[in-house]
Amino acid sequence: MSLRPRAPNGRQLTRTLKQPSKLIAGLVAVCAAVWIIAAIHPLDRQAWVLENILLVVFAGGLALTYRRLQFSNTSSVSLAAFVILHTIGAHYTYEKMPLGIWARDFFHLSRNHYDRFAHGAFGFLLVFPIRELLLRFSGIRRGAWSFALPVAIVLAVSGCFEIIESIVAEIVAPGKGVQWLGGQGDEWDAQNDVVSALVGSLLMMGVVAMLKCTEARPHLHPLPLSLPLGETHAPAAVRAEELVWERRARSATNSPIRMHAISGSISCPLQLPVTSPSGSRWPFIRSIAAIGYSKTF
Repeated sequence: MSLRPRAPNGRQLTRTLKQPSKLIAGLVAVCAAVWIIAAIHPLDRQAWVLENILLVVFAGGLALTYRRLQFSNTSSVSLAAFVILHTIGAHYTYEKMPLGIWARDFFHLSRNHYDRFAHGAFGFLLVFPIRELLLRFSGIRRGAWSFALPVAIVLAVSGCFEIIESIVAEIVAPGKGVQWLGGQGDEWDAQNDVVSALVGSLLMMGVVAMLKCTEARPHLHPLPLSLPLGETHAPAAVRAEELVWERRARSATNSPIRMHAISGSISCPLQLPVTSPSGSRWPFIRSIAAIGYSKTF
């Protein structure tokens, strides 16, 4: 009995592209419910609107690019977790978040650190999807750059956000500056927020690096397999594009299709026939890795 999974047909792929998975649908429903509840009587309506402008743009971008990007489950959960954290923080304002106030009083801290936690979560949760996109769409493969560049992107985005936030503060509340932003008397609040995002991204990349290192040890294989890293399973959009390529090749010529597949960390050209001896319409699906490929006819 063969353990090799059967490749889906074109109709199944079309249905996959048009209908999100149950996990994605569930995450969207939870995030929407939290956002609607948080929109009811926020502590500061003006601050809530300003905090949600970028969130709405971010969510809209994810919705428009869903079929193209097709994030892995791990990345989808990470994005949803950050959206929920930010939504709750915007409802109460980060400075007056009840959980942060409780932690401040319980641990005798000098300030409400929920904003630090949220910025750290920004780096920790978003660096993973960023790395996944770099591996899939850029020329970067596994190696040091696949860990360094996502951290650099998080650092750049976090810094840009702080600059935009400062500009908005000067427009909305001239002269108040740090007080309006919820700096809680810390003149280095923006810099500390950026450092928090940097630390969070470094922690996540450390976890991913540890999981990748276990791949070289057979007795530890179940560990990385239990947490997909977005590099081993092709998204539905990629599989659909492969089907289009095959159909074009079969209608135009019977010459072999040249493709590049990633096997481990080595890029090797493959000469793959358009049809297999058994007549399978998906002869190359089982041979192409998910983390990047190129084609020439």
